[in-house]
Amino acid sequence: MRIRDGLIHEWHDYSHLNNLLDKAPRWWIEYIMSGGTTPIP
Repeated sequence: MRIRDGLIHEWHDYSHLNNLLDKAPRWWIEYIMSGGTTPIP
């Protein structure tokens, strides 16, 4: 994990990406795919 300006910048501590995405809320996936440019609900 890499921290930048007090925030997580890079994180590789997941065992299986599909497990992460299957459990993530849709708004989070849209937020991540937008590069963090869409508003968080």
